Amino acid sequence: MLSRYFNEYNKHLEAVKKDGYSLSVVPSRFLNEELCIAGVTNCYSAMSLIPKEFHTEKICSIAVKQNGSALQYISPELRTVSICLIAVKSNGTMIHFVPRHILTEEMCIEAVKQCSFSFRFIPVDKLTHKICAVAFSIDGFLLKLVPSKLLTEELCIIAIKQYSGIMRYIPKDKQTEAMCLEAVKDDGCLLRFIKDELKTEKVCRIANETSQEAIHFISGDLAHLFQ
Repeated sequence: MLSRYFNEYNKHLEAVKKDGYSLSVVPSRFLNEELCIAGVTNCYSAMSLIPKEFHTEKICSIAVKQNGSALQYISPELRTVSICLIAVKSNGTMIHFVPRHILTEEMCIEAVKQCSFSFRFIPVDKLTHKICAVAFSIDGFLLKLVPSKLLTEELCIIAIKQYSGIMRYIPKDKQTEAMCLEAVKDDGCLLRFIKDELKTEKVCRIANETSQEAIHFISGDLAHLFQ
């Protein structure tokens, strides 16, 4: 009887090593750590087939090292800082499955560096200057997702340098001459989104040099200088 058991067990083990999804047909009497490890080593998503009682730190670590997407199948209480960090380095969007109470600045930065889209999953109360700076340097349009109260001149300039068109979304009360100069250096027509008080001769001159259409957004006493 014992040899028959081991023969059948070994057949299941070999099957799982070749195809992690074979875990779905393994009788519960054969399930153990060895089989689960074989499953997630072959295919990270086999983690979804492993009963919760077999969710150990060892198995979870192996799964997320294979692919960070495995984090979504791991029991929330086993989503530790170390496991979550491994996961987001592999797949930034997995930040969405990280428990809020262990979400760190390092984790958020790693997630954004891996995939800028993951910035959308970071809670506003967890955003820091450093996280935003990294995100904006990769994709300036992400500034649009950040509350005005968190925006600084430095962050806005970082975003503008990456994507000058973001100037249209920077609130008027946050605009500075330095931002405006950075924007119009790339596209003079962005003058249309700059508040009148900041349409200085210097800003307008640079805007006019980068785009002939910028003249349409210059008015008042400055208009005659560029006609």
